[in-house]
Amino acid sequence: IAPGRNYVGRIDEEQMDWLKRDLAAVGSSRPVVISTHIPLVSAVLQEVQDPWAKRENYLITNSQEVLRVLEGHNVKAVLQGHTHICEEVIY
Repeated sequence: IAPGRNYVGRIDEEQMDWLKRDLAAVGSSRPVVISTHIPLVSAVLQEVQDPWAKRENYLITNSQEVLRVLEGHNVKAVLQGHTHICEEVIY
């Protein structure tokens, strides 16, 4: 839990294990769309003027680990919200 907030954006071990199993079952060629509330990748911290603007409140803190799990799969899009900012990130 982050001081002043009641959450930290993170994909926990149980969720990560589920994602790995699910992607293994799907295979590497089938198109995949990922949905997450808290963003994996965003420029939000460059834009937001919030005194509470801490990475752990706005972004998945272990997003690099998640992105490594997604490598080698046919991910077409990651739909994410939370920030109330419309942005397109090409990774």
